[in-house]
Amino acid sequence: MTTKFTLSQNDQETYKDIPILHITRNDKYASLPLLITCDNGKKAIIPTYKDAMRGFAPDYFKIFYEEGTNFREKMHKDGELYHIKIPGLKDPEIVANYIQILDRFNSDEDLDYEKLDLTLENCLEFYCNSTFWQHTDISKIIVSYINENFNFVLLSKAVYE
Repeated sequence: MTTKFTLSQNDQETYKDIPILHITRNDKYASLPLLITCDNGKKAIIPTYKDAMRGFAPDYFKIFYEEGTNFREKMHKDGELYHIKIPGLKDPEIVANYIQILDRFNSDEDLDYEKLDLTLENCLEFYCNSTFWQHTDISKIIVSYINENFNFVLLSKAVYE
């Protein structure tokens, strides 16, 4: 018996070339599969759960639960793909990594450079994630990392990629 998320019959043909990035062992009944689109057109599906994502990014996902709103998110059906485009993102795998890393910790106070697994290769995209999900404290940690490790390679990534 499979414990992994699969696309519905209707979505299988439409999204057949888009990889599914599993971030948990059992995501078969994911209520909020995220369809992540990057600025460069790369896409991936990340199966998640509404309640977990509400805990992950409460300010962003509160619209799913607010009473008396007309936002389309209020009409979201469990299992339906939720489209997200994160400005500055080049690889959707960074979103999966970011969610997995933050899921290991109880609060922002537990985090530092090493626990976030920051590198010169991922820090800019991690910053894109932290600002998109409104994780202000994590954004500050990433900015500190960038300031302490700033070099020509990082500058060229920021300017030319």
